[in-house]
Amino acid sequence: MTPSLRERRAQEVFRSLLLATSYPGRPYPLPTRSLRSALQAIAECLVDQRVGVWGPGWLLEALREQNPRAVPIPEADFVFLEGPEPLLQEGGAPPLKRGSPIAPETGATLVLGARFGAGTQVRLRGPGIPGEALFRSSLPAEFWAMRNRAVGYPLGFEVVLTDGLSVVAVPRGVEVEPWDT
Repeated sequence: MTPSLRERRAQEVFRSLLLATSYPGRPYPLPTRSLRSALQAIAECLVDQRVGVWGPGWLLEALREQNPRAVPIPEADFVFLEGPEPLLQEGGAPPLKRGSPIAPETGATLVLGARFGAGTQVRLRGPGIPGEALFRSSLPAEFWAMRNRAVGYPLGFEVVLTDGLSVVAVPRGVEVEPWDT
C-alpha cells in the first residue's frame, strides 16, 4: 500500500528529527515553509494521548485529532513555543521537566522557533559532534545560559529548534557555550 501524503510528510519530519538529534548543531530540512507549519508537523510526529503537551492554543487545536493531553509547562513532556520569551521571563532555570536520576529520559523536549544563521553564535561539544560545532541562531545568550543552568547530564531537557524550513537539535548531553568570533 502506498503511504498517504500525510504519512510521507511524517516520515520526512521524523527522519530529519532523528538526524538532527544524532548530529547536534546541524540543520536538516523539513517539508514545511513556515514556523507554525513546522511546529505542527513536529508535533504531529511526536505527540499522542500518552504524553503531556503544552503549546499555543492554535497548535493544540490543530492536534485535536491526535487527542493531546494538555498540561502546564512543568508537567509537559513536550513544550512548543514560537520564541524563547516565555522562558526568559522566569529568570533562573526554566520550569521544564528535567527527569530524575532513575529515569533521566523523562525530561521534557522543548521545540522552539528560532532564526538560523544570524544572532548569537554558540559552540557545541559532546556526543554526535566530532570535535566541536559552531551554530548561530536568533536565540539570545540568556537562553543558552538558562538552558545550561537547567542541564546537568543525565538530567535536563532536549532542545529542538526550527526556523520553519529546517530543524536543529541540541540534546541535554551536549555542552553549549557562547562563542564570539
